[in-house]
Amino acid sequence: MVFFRKKKTINNKSRLGPQIKEQVTEVVKAFTHKERSFQKTRNEKITDLSKFQPGDHVSFYKTDFYYAHHGIVCEARTNYLRVIHYFNTLEHAQTALMRGSVYIAAIIESEWPVNLKSTSEDVYLHHYDNIPCFSNEETLERAFLQLG
Repeated sequence: MVFFRKKKTINNKSRLGPQIKEQVTEVVKAFTHKERSFQKTRNEKITDLSKFQPGDHVSFYKTDFYYAHHGIVCEARTNYLRVIHYFNTLEHAQTALMRGSVYIAAIIESEWPVNLKSTSEDVYLHHYDNIPCFSNEETLERAFLQLG
């Protein structure tokens, strides 16, 4: 018995995935090979959101996805943080990458729900010990100016 494969027709949408992967790989190579490395911050795992002050650098690490998301704290509450951060959609990222743009995200302010008892998310406060940086007030002001 002979089986014949049906020939797949390839449309533009199905080719976007490999093209985007290729472009992202090239962008990463460009940054890792030509840019000077960033100085590493000291990360403190947070167990109480009241430790955060406006202007702090926060990161959320999703252990189930191996994904870290960073932002600037605007306000800390009992179970959420208001943060200014980069946000993107796949559609916007595809368009930006096809145009050759590295800056592919919008900057937004939003509430980030936090469950400190979660086993799949860790929250970190980044300390800039001996690394020149803006004050918390200046950082927050600069972040607000980038919204849009």
